[in-house]
Amino acid sequence: MRLEEAIETLRRNLINGAARSVRITKKSKVSKRKSAVKSVKKVAKKSGGKSTNPWMIHLAKFRKAHPELKPVELTKAAAKTYKK
Repeated sequence: MRLEEAIETLRRNLINGAARSVRITKKSKVSKRKSAVKSVKKVAKKSGGKSTNPWMIHLAKFRKAHPELKPVELTKAAAKTYKK
């Protein structure tokens, strides 16, 4: 019943000229967006979902070596030993 009501409302709007035009996005923009998402997913799969940022790698190693430290202390201590 709802579908029929929606169709009837749309017909009335079309007849009265009150229907708004629908903006359709260009296919090229959509395909570029999809390809960007795919490339990000590929990188995540290759790295196992882990970050390849050198700082994050150093932080992970430091965290394993010092599990007793709190996150704030860990970051400060790791910053002292990090070399770019």
